[in-house]
Amino acid sequence: NEQRGGHINQAITTSSTQVTITPIKDIQILIKDLDRALLPVKPLT
Repeated sequence: NEQRGGHINQAITTSSTQVTITPIKDIQILIKDLDRALLPVKPLT
């Protein structure tokens, strides 16, 4: 995908094991989105 700026987003298959390489930037974005989703909108007081 040319929009990924040359990041590796291929799946490498070794025998029956499939490993997906994900850009670190994408992982950080997913973690941020997950933290935002887990945070309550209002404080639970």
